[in-house]
Amino acid sequence: MRFMAFFACLILLFVIAPEVRSETDSLRLDTYFPALEDVDPAVPTPDEAIGYLPGELHWQPEHIAHYMRVLAETSGRVNIEEYAHSHERRPLQMLTISTPANLARTEALLDERAAVRQGEQAGTLVVWLGYGVHGNEASASNAAVLVAYYLAASRDPFVTELLANTVVLLDPVYNPDGLARFTQWVNSFHTPPANADPQHYEHREAWPGGRTNHFWFDLNRDWLPAQHPESQGRLTLFHRWLPHVLTDVHEMGGHSTYFFQPGIASRNNPLTPARNYEFTRDLAEHHSHALDEIGSLYYTGESFDDFYIGKGSTYPDVNGSVGILFEQGSARGHARETDNGVITFPFAIRNQITTSLSTLRGAQAKRDELIRYQADFFNSARAEARSHSAAAVVFGLEGDRGRLRHMLELLLRHEIDVRPLRRDATIGGRSFKAGAAYAVNYNQPQYRLVRSLFERRTQFRDSLFYDVSAWTIPLAFGIPAVDISGGQVAGLSLGAQLDSLPAVQPGEFRAGAFAYAFSWGEFYSARVLTELLQADVQVRFAAGSMRAAAEGGGVTLSGPHVIVPVAAQNDKRAQIERILAAAARREGIAMASIGGGLSAAGPDLGSPSLHAIKLPRIGLLVGDGIYGPSAGAVWHLLEHRIGLQVSLLDIRDLNRLDLQRYTDLIITAGWYGSVDSTDIEALQRWVRGGGKLTAMEEGVAWLANNHIVNIKLRDKTTRDSTRRPYGNIFADRGAQNVGGVIVAATVDQSHPLAYGIAADSIAFMRTTDAFIELPSNRYAVPFVYSQKTVLSGYLSAENQELLAGSGAVLAQSVGRGRVIMLADHPAFRAKWFGASRILFNALFFGDMIDGGALRLD
Repeated sequence: MRFMAFFACLILLFVIAPEVRSETDSLRLDTYFPALEDVDPAVPTPDEAIGYLPGELHWQPEHIAHYMRVLAETSGRVNIEEYAHSHERRPLQMLTISTPANLARTEALLDERAAVRQGEQAGTLVVWLGYGVHGNEASASNAAVLVAYYLAASRDPFVTELLANTVVLLDPVYNPDGLARFTQWVNSFHTPPANADPQHYEHREAWPGGRTNHFWFDLNRDWLPAQHPESQGRLTLFHRWLPHVLTDVHEMGGHSTYFFQPGIASRNNPLTPARNYEFTRDLAEHHSHALDEIGSLYYTGESFDDFYIGKGSTYPDVNGSVGILFEQGSARGHARETDNGVITFPFAIRNQITTSLSTLRGAQAKRDELIRYQADFFNSARAEARSHSAAAVVFGLEGDRGRLRHMLELLLRHEIDVRPLRRDATIGGRSFKAGAAYAVNYNQPQYRLVRSLFERRTQFRDSLFYDVSAWTIPLAFGIPAVDISGGQVAGLSLGAQLDSLPAVQPGEFRAGAFAYAFSWGEFYSARVLTELLQADVQVRFAAGSMRAAAEGGGVTLSGPHVIVPVAAQNDKRAQIERILAAAARREGIAMASIGGGLSAAGPDLGSPSLHAIKLPRIGLLVGDGIYGPSAGAVWHLLEHRIGLQVSLLDIRDLNRLDLQRYTDLIITAGWYGSVDSTDIEALQRWVRGGGKLTAMEEGVAWLANNHIVNIKLRDKTTRDSTRRPYGNIFADRGAQNVGGVIVAATVDQSHPLAYGIAADSIAFMRTTDAFIELPSNRYAVPFVYSQKTVLSGYLSAENQELLAGSGAVLAQSVGRGRVIMLADHPAFRAKWFGASRILFNALFFGDMIDGGALRLD
């Protein structure tokens, strides 16, 4: 790429090069490394390998992956590992960079790292440089290319001394699918010289944008849930190496300059040791000096916080590392006008390189202290655990192997010591069954993380949060958990620590039955049902208990069950039995054998009270105005977990689409500003004509505001006229924000939308401030928020009053159709297993709701 004189002057203005470049000059390596002189000639530079440097164009993840392999092949300092693949099958790579001698003893180094968790000090410093969790923050991953080259090839004394006693782990692209989308966009609309007009198409990225992964999840919120392959692979490496310092490199709005932590002190997570924040401040001095040297503006101590432990800069803090967030004002392309002048992509890259190297310098300067701190972190964790109010937590769940298994999987990914109960136990009036219950001792190296996952915190120093204020895992999974004392632990019979997920115990299945039945209480019953319906199998549903015919007298079916009458469709017997046998092995779901159509108690198999179930044809509304992570969580749940095919429909095309193809439409959170009246009218016609619409989060209020439903929202207007200082406006407004709090709702288990939910209360993650007034017809509201609604997290007193007793889930008839409304997301961040069933019920059983329960008045 050739720079014109005007562009070169802008580069000089932002100090990205030591001299003004003429129109015919190309971007050069010394733009980024002005003092780079002595390098290993055997290691190709990025432009020698790919044809151009990062900054001339945006590098695709395929370019980055190729160049990382080139470095590993040509430099004795670099090993490479593909540790995972994204949903779109792109590789995720980790470079291990050190001296050849250190790399040769990698296994010994990993043994050292494992001993650190037991409180031993290790002599080798480990620094993790992580880039690009948000794909459209592209200066991060493009800078990673140049940092990797520098560490692989430079013979500078700083580098050789650093690598002699340090292992640098460099992950160039956390989110290759998102980066691919963004890079394709900006390169497609770029022609040199760069157009800095912020209205230029290059800077107006199309929905869903490159920030998120394939399923539109924000991977920087997935360190804790770990529901995606990118995060799962990264966590394995993190716990294998336990770095002393980890960097999390981002971009932010283009009108900002450059941010590095520490963040806002009043929002620090109280479980993170104070010394961690001191290290962050110590390293900040190195960043400030380095950015001062190149004339870049920056700030610290504002905007961002360290409270939610599921982000890349905070998860390390409760795992013995020092996590540091970096945020560069973004060009969102190649150059863009901002309040601070024109920002260029090379300038952003250079800033990211500068702070990556300042991190290495700072870590090297604090090497001995960081090594001591990490050993002290795990020793002090055990000491704090001994003074904790409980000795252990016991959790368990009968009748839903899927949810319990997913919770176990999450805990084991975080290297938490989990032990099975070998005998039944009753604790606090609650029964825990051997084979379906587990104990986690607080007195273990992961004490701080364990406490954070299980605690219910409702008291806070601050009322503003950058992300959610609660993430209590048992509440998310809907799994009972009880803290117990040391004496109670001694009374338990516990097995050995789990080092992997227990094998699934196959459920009962015997071929040749007249019919089969399986419980709807199992999470993955929805997948089995989907497989049957996709095979065009006739399936019926029993909402209540029954005693069906069976060899030896009968079989009792407790609670809602799916009934598969085989004799009535004997030509499909072999296919049906293959599906059910495979599900019994895979999920552990018992397939009860029924010997005939006459039941000893309850409805017979031909009873009209057993409803026929049809395969839903689902359209998910997406596109401009829809919040991608909200829609993505539905897409992921239905297609990835359950196997239900979902058509993604642009909400701006509803008036041009044949909506009669779909039995069900789903609308999630968003702002919907680009949806015009013709699309709204098309949606309304479809519902009135007999369609079933499921809305959640802000989608509910949008339907009300557009008169598709006639619910009433509670008035949020404050009538307090007390004069307030202007300086408090930001804090006052932020205190009323509903950023993420876990709340309780009561459940009417007899309602079709609650089928399979065994508890009389349920937890939701509340992220919206729309409060639904209860209608006069109380049959229409199967889920109602409790009077004491906050289970964990922050919610202002005013919002608690508005939420208490309001509607959580309700249904309404609209013409010949019906609308099912969920005030919260039932599958928040793919970890809210406890409420996901509500969406399954809406799709499979929404048509079963009696018309008398669909009138709101």
